[in-house]
Amino acid sequence: MFDTPHDPNSCARCLAPAPGMIAALAAQGEAWTPPALLASMLGAAPRGGHWNGGLSNLRNNNLVERGAGGTLRLVKELRDG
Repeated sequence: MFDTPHDPNSCARCLAPAPGMIAALAAQGEAWTPPALLASMLGAAPRGGHWNGGLSNLRNNNLVERGAGGTLRLVKELRDG
């Protein structure tokens, strides 16, 4: 889907809610973000096909890292850029 492993300019091609997830995680910087907090930032519930599809889109395109307890943050290349 992406031209490079971490192409932030291609997130417009991501399916919703992935672009909103990217923006919300970018606002968190280095912090690991629990899914419930990410969902509340987006006014969403952290479950269901729509939500899981967004997370899958980010993981499959190597845009996020997963930490303890399922926490998330953008990959280093996107946090620094």
